[in-house]
Amino acid sequence: MLEVIPATLDIFKARTLGKLERVECPQHGQRPQVDFHGSRLADVTISIRSCCRELSGLANRAVALAYENPSQIVAVNSRLRSNPIPR
Repeated sequence: MLEVIPATLDIFKARTLGKLERVECPQHGQRPQVDFHGSRLADVTISIRSCCRELSGLANRAVALAYENPSQIVAVNSRLRSNPIPR
């Protein structure tokens, strides 16, 4: 089995955090807190803590996006705020 180079995990973490860089709760002004668990890319899991369901949805959508440019995340967050997540 091919072992993943540790730098690849670091790149994944940096890109994931970059996607969340500008995500902020429109109601509470808080940002999501992210924890990575696992020592290999194949085993890594992400835990996102948030102040409310809306921020959780914004954060999960931002992480799921394939965008590399954080300014695109801001545009997506603006659209998401216009269509809030149902409670």
